[in-house]
Amino acid sequence: MKEALDSVKHLHQFVIAASAAVLAFALSGSDTRVNEAIKELRALKAIDWTGYVPFVENEVYREAAKSAYSPQRAQLDAVRDSLGSLIDVPADPCFLPTGTCARVELPMATHLPDASTSLEGYESFLVSRPAVFWARFDRFSANRPFPRERARLSRMAVRPRLQGRFLHGGTDWYFDGDPPLAAVPGNVVLTLAGASPAVFEGNADVYVTLLADATPAHWLLQTQKELVGRSMLDPSASHFVSVRKYWNSVSAKPIDAAIGFLQDRADASRKQMSLFGLAMDADTVGILGPLSVAALLVFLLAHVRHLASLDPHDEFARTYPWICLSTDWLGIALTFSTVVLLPAAASAALVVRALANLREAGRASVIIPGAMTVVVVTLSILTFSAIRTLRRRLAALAAARSRERLSVPADDEASPFP
Repeated sequence: MKEALDSVKHLHQFVIAASAAVLAFALSGSDTRVNEAIKELRALKAIDWTGYVPFVENEVYREAAKSAYSPQRAQLDAVRDSLGSLIDVPADPCFLPTGTCARVELPMATHLPDASTSLEGYESFLVSRPAVFWARFDRFSANRPFPRERARLSRMAVRPRLQGRFLHGGTDWYFDGDPPLAAVPGNVVLTLAGASPAVFEGNADVYVTLLADATPAHWLLQTQKELVGRSMLDPSASHFVSVRKYWNSVSAKPIDAAIGFLQDRADASRKQMSLFGLAMDADTVGILGPLSVAALLVFLLAHVRHLASLDPHDEFARTYPWICLSTDWLGIALTFSTVVLLPAAASAALVVRALANLREAGRASVIIPGAMTVVVVTLSILTFSAIRTLRRRLAALAAARSRERLSVPADDEASPFP
């Protein structure tokens, strides 16, 4: 009997130790958001920011808000005010010139992100207002006289005399830098439909206008709306979301360095822990931990049932120091806490941990912890019921033994002496 009680007591202690270890692992400082932060940065890094230039130059931003300010229309008005007596100037701008509209090429100034741009620089860029160059014609002088017969303006292009960059095969020009604070010299090229020669060029003062409705954030909302607010940036496309948790550490870093820093953090969070003296990876603990708890509960249940089948009249069983045999309310509470609550909480915590990493690890990472939680809870309840049955049986035998002892003196007094 003593050996059986020792085995049951030690198995109970193993269940407590294993459950506590699994619970500590599940509640440890697992950085569940670091992978989301890495994905957010990689999604932002994959964006081709050069597409933002034609978005502004061709006034694509006005497709979502026709009431937005149109620098191209304002430029046509300026041409009409100065040269309306010499040429016909359409009222509307368009990408492909027709009989009723003209193409207006107004370059822009902005700082497109590159490999050296910090995360703070990205956020500043996202809310920055682009500068659009336009020309005044107060001192415009074409390189040749306009034709005597009135011709229609079909295309015009403004080029400030700044060191700019050409994109998309040389079709888009922009100035990579801060816009000038005052007028800069520039050139204007006018193309007249039906005139020969058709191209007229001259000097002009070039200014800039800042646009509030064409920020990079607006461009992302129109071109990357399936990512914005989900796996990249907030719904306004102007601030990081998952990266914000690590902002003090990565805000000054370029995007590649920030990804490397967060990846190192993610690798460090996959630390090893010891289970029964064996060092193993965190992912392995997430599987073997609940399996070990379930296996220990099976052995504990089997030993308790075996103990209940032994001779219950052994006085040693009623005095053995195992808390689960106590009929006191505190002993019963401790038994329920260590046999049912602790193993169930440990397994449930692993499910919560898996759900937190669901987006990275997938649904398969939740199946094993979820299934093992059901198994552990079932085994815990069965084991607690078996212990309760054993405890009640021992208590009933103890009560019966006490009644027998009390009845012996009474029988002796009633017996007559010979």
